[in-house]
Amino acid sequence: QTPAISLQIAAGLPNNNYFNNAFRNSFFYQESEETLFVRRQRLQSVGGFSLLLLHCLSHVKIKDMSSDSSPAFQRLFFKILQACLGELFQARLGMPSPGQEANLCVAFQDQESPSGVLKRTLSDSHAASLLYRFHKPSRGLLSED
Repeated sequence: QTPAISLQIAAGLPNNNYFNNAFRNSFFYQESEETLFVRRQRLQSVGGFSLLLLHCLSHVKIKDMSSDSSPAFQRLFFKILQACLGELFQARLGMPSPGQEANLCVAFQDQESPSGVLKRTLSDSHAASLLYRFHKPSRGLLSED
């Protein structure tokens, strides 16, 4: 189990040795007190803040804050990220959460033609919007524009 930790928002952080950590300037973990200090600026984006927390908790769990290239960290981080994105997708589509990831192939199989194209439009506008965004990311999100 990941330890229960305290979260503190900080205006400044002490120096650290997290040299191979993508968020090294955004947080500090005080292991003895089980306290995670996060730089105040990280609160400006809920998505960025959430990603930072998932990233930090993965490091806390494996007890190594310094390297994002550790196989143990990468396995855990991607597993947690996959679970959270699955929950977000289910919540956005209004799908019940059976405790496992939703299988989109099963969820939409009635609407698919043999060629793999949706036969009819999705009745739920949120689902259609979300699927559209997955297929066409917003400008600049995945590019350097």
